[in-house]
Amino acid sequence: MLILARRAAVSACLLAAAHWRPPLPALARPDKDGIFSDCSGSCVSSQDDRPAVWDNPWVAEQALPSAMERLRRVIELKLQGKVVEQDERYLRAEFASR
Repeated sequence: MLILARRAAVSACLLAAAHWRPPLPALARPDKDGIFSDCSGSCVSSQDDRPAVWDNPWVAEQALPSAMERLRRVIELKLQGKVVEQDERYLRAEFASR
């Protein structure tokens, strides 16, 4: 029984380690001019012109504060994402694979 419990504990640790990702580097924030660095393979950007990571920019159709709040609600409630950083013009969210 003890061996089985140890195996379960080791399996749980290995599973947790397999899903752990280091935090994004500081380069994930826009610079002082509001421009992001090029994407790694795990993001999309309207400022990176490589087809594999490029996507249309999001256009706010209302005042920025209410548009950002609406975006946050869509990310969290409809897309099951987690907002990990936000200010008045920037929002970073993480999504888990299904």
